[in-house]
Amino acid sequence: MNNRLVIMAPNWLGDAVMALPAIDDVRRGRPAATIAIAARPAIAPLFQLARGIDETIVLDRKAWRAAAADLGARAFDTALLLPNSVHAALITYRAGIAQRWGYRTQLRGPLLTRAIDPPSGLHQVEYYQQLVHALGFPHGDIEPRLAIGDAVRRAGARLLIEWGWDRRAPLAAIAPGAAYGGAKRWPPEYFADLA
Repeated sequence: MNNRLVIMAPNWLGDAVMALPAIDDVRRGRPAATIAIAARPAIAPLFQLARGIDETIVLDRKAWRAAAADLGARAFDTALLLPNSVHAALITYRAGIAQRWGYRTQLRGPLLTRAIDPPSGLHQVEYYQQLVHALGFPHGDIEPRLAIGDAVRRAGARLLIEWGWDRRAPLAAIAPGAAYGGAKRWPPEYFADLA
């Protein structure tokens, strides 16, 4: 049971990063299982750097019938839904995946075989970890981690040098944009203070 598990990834990059500790917890709980991540094209490359993932599946969730057919052809026995959407539940239901686990949200409970009541007031990392813990997976570290190999590090350093980095100055990665409201955006004066 649960030998072929697909994890439906969150739809946004920040949420996907915050899901990494929960994904690590799933791997710790099922060390011999085949674990795949199904993600939107813009998010999928992140999971190629994540630990414990055997396959990254790029899904066009707008073409949900094709996404369901793709997952169904891969014969997964379990789907773990990190997004709270009915859409993710519908795709895995239509794929014929026997076990579909996730939070009971947005009236999708009937599409899930294990529906967990969602907690409130948790940081997003803890929200994802609480789901997998409620499903019986062990709790682990809350810090997101990636497995960045030497080739990727060298390529990154080469790009930074091409862009003028002198290898001594401190670096800060800044992504000032965000979708869906100002709550995810830093005020301009915070960026000024950082610089």
